[in-house]
This record gives sequence, C-alpha cells and structure tokens, in this order.
Amino acid sequence: MRGATAPQRSFRNRPADPAPGTRSEGGDERARGRCGARSGVCENGGVTAQADLSSRYGKRTPARPPAAPGERGRRPLKRSAAFAVVAALLVACGVTAWFAFAPTGTPQGTKNISYDVVDSTLTLATVSVVPDEERDIVCGVQAVSERDAVVGYVEMEVPADPQADTTRPVTLHAEIATTQLASSGHLDTCWYADDPPQ
Repeated sequence: MRGATAPQRSFRNRPADPAPGTRSEGGDERARGRCGARSGVCENGGVTAQADLSSRYGKRTPARPPAAPGERGRRPLKRSAAFAVVAALLVACGVTAWFAFAPTGTPQGTKNISYDVVDSTLTLATVSVVPDEERDIVCGVQAVSERDAVVGYVEMEVPADPQADTTRPVTLHAEIATTQLASSGHLDTCWYADDPPQ
C-alpha cells in the first residue's frame, strides 16, 4: 500500500524574500521609526546617516540670529553716556573757575599788631587791614578776659581805596571800653560793609 503523499504547498502568491543586505519598505519604515529624531541613534544600535556625518566631521555651528530691534539702540546709549560725562566735566570746570575768580566773601590782609590793657575800663588794640579797591570794610575789635569772655567790643570802618596795595595796609587804633579787666585785645572778624554777617 502506498503511503499518503504530503499536501503540496503553493508558493504562487508568496512574496519573494528580499535579497541579502536589503530591507523591505515596511522594515525600513519601522527602522526609521525607532531612530531618535535628534540624537540619530536607533534602538537596534545603528545610527542615521546624518548622525554618522556629525560624528566624523563635527556639528555645524548655527548661524547667529539677527539682532533684536532693542539691541540696535545700544550704540546711541553709549554716545549719550559720553555726552553726559563731557557735560559733567564742563560744569565742574565752570564751578571751579567761578570759585577761583569770584570775589572773596571776607576781606583779606587783616593782622593783629599789639594791645595795651590800660585798666579795668579801657583796653587799646592796634590792628592792620588792607583796604579793598571798591568796597568799604568793617572790622570788629574785641577785648577778652583771662577766661576768654568778651568784656569789650568796638567796630571800625576802612573806606574803599582805588589805589589799595597789599604792601600798604591801613593801621587802626581801637579804644575798647571794657566792663572788667581784660587780658588782651585783638581782631574778632572783618566783613564788607554791603554784606554784613547774619
């Protein structure tokens, strides 16, 4: 008795196997789906062509983005700062010049020469003052006790002199009436008559 023959399989509709070294469309799509979009590394251990080129030649440096509209105004700001510095220097120079050439607030060239305590009611003091060319000067001369208390005071005026010379001061002889015995007599302060102390 003959053995039963095995049923024959039909290979008519079976798709052909891909050649060695090639991938089917479905497999290629799945392989690409398993590869990272940024890293280029696939789950099966492979790399994409872009990642392979990057590992060999390095990544290309991205171009610098255009400057934002606000950044374009930095140069004018620097110029403005420079102008501000120059203006501040000019103001400082002007103030310095004004203080250097402006008339002084108090007369210059005053000096104590001598004093004489006559008694408990009178003290004599001799002082010198350089006159001003345009303004009258008033000087206060005082007598003080041993404890530095003012015991007598007098004011004397020095008229303006258009020909005033610092080498030729005016000598003033003050007679100071005192309330008690003084220990000395001397200049207290001098000022311009049109600008008395407050």
